[in-house]
Amino acid sequence: MFKKIQLVFVYIVIVISIISCSKDPTSTGAKQIPGSDLISTSIFDSNPANINQRTSTYDFVLESGYATQVVIGKNSYAESDALIRFAMNIPDTILNHLKLNNLVVKSAWITMDSTYSLGGQTAPFDFYAYNITNYRSGLFWLLGFDRDSLSLLTYDNSINQNINTSAPVIDSAIMRFNINPNMVMSWLKAQYQINNTTDKNLGMILKPKPGTNKFFGFDAVTNLPTLNVAFQLPSLVIDTLQFTSSYCMHVLSPLPNIVTRSDEFYLEGGQSLRGTLFFDLSSLPKLSLFNKATLTLTVDSLNTFEGTPSSSSIKVQLFSDSSSAVRKLADSTTVSTLSRTGNQFSGDINWMVQKWVSGKLANQGILLSLSDELSSVARIAIYNSTNQNKNLRPRLKLYYIQKK
Repeated sequence: MFKKIQLVFVYIVIVISIISCSKDPTSTGAKQIPGSDLISTSIFDSNPANINQRTSTYDFVLESGYATQVVIGKNSYAESDALIRFAMNIPDTILNHLKLNNLVVKSAWITMDSTYSLGGQTAPFDFYAYNITNYRSGLFWLLGFDRDSLSLLTYDNSINQNINTSAPVIDSAIMRFNINPNMVMSWLKAQYQINNTTDKNLGMILKPKPGTNKFFGFDAVTNLPTLNVAFQLPSLVIDTLQFTSSYCMHVLSPLPNIVTRSDEFYLEGGQSLRGTLFFDLSSLPKLSLFNKATLTLTVDSLNTFEGTPSSSSIKVQLFSDSSSAVRKLADSTTVSTLSRTGNQFSGDINWMVQKWVSGKLANQGILLSLSDELSSVARIAIYNSTNQNKNLRPRLKLYYIQKK
């Protein structure tokens, strides 16, 4: 009986509390709260507010040796060369024939697992395969290598070292192409220093042929490119061995006379192009507490070049110094993400805004880059802060509370 009385009492208290809370707080309780302690919720929208904002694009040279896929090809704005090296470790029986100069490489071909493409399905695609003969900075796969390093690379382009006249064979999963058997033999002799050679096995460079208007990407981590070599032994027996690449990477170089628009900025993979964005938030109350800060960027689909899979997100990082001579990040490990829906990228950058308004960090703006910039060659055109249509400009919407 005592427990039942307790339950009834608790129920009555709850009902009274609900009724009390449902009353208009201005009728009783608000009169007892000091005016200085009242708070209000507010929304700040950069579009109707018409605050000062700035955007820009700048070139950033990537070390694409860290990419998860190799990309080769060319289109109107960039060319991507691929560098591949195979460690030519062969069995002792074949090595003995090599030392005696009675081993023949009958044929050689390379297969790659296709992971990426950019360009029309029927767009022309072909490339040359050249033997790398020298790298003036040492062994390129042991050092940071970028597009500026290409000038230090020497390769034999006296002849087309693709032995077949037809383009590479590509299906939805695999690309296959032949290479010159003489090039494979030179790698073997360099690997084992046959005939006292001082050459090194530096692998090859794949360069798009004129007229190519497409990119293909291939797995550089899990299913590496494979070299297949058919050897003919003195007994006329054909023996085929496979070699997995020991190093592969791509280097994207911009092409001249790229068409741009003054009311857009560009984010690009491989090269790469990055963006900066600044909003003047000096008019916001300093003691505000922000619940959400949504940044939205609008894409110009007509001037955008998308790959498959597409570039579906943008990284946002906080500048401590955005001057062109420095461009220093406040924290390189802390990143926000804008996800794509239709022709817009959008996401929450609340923690950044809170730092600016609270005065913990001077507002130097933010850095924008494609999340897949190492592995893709996409070029995303985004309407910038000067676009005549305000609805297309970068937009920041803030939800916050402040004292009245």
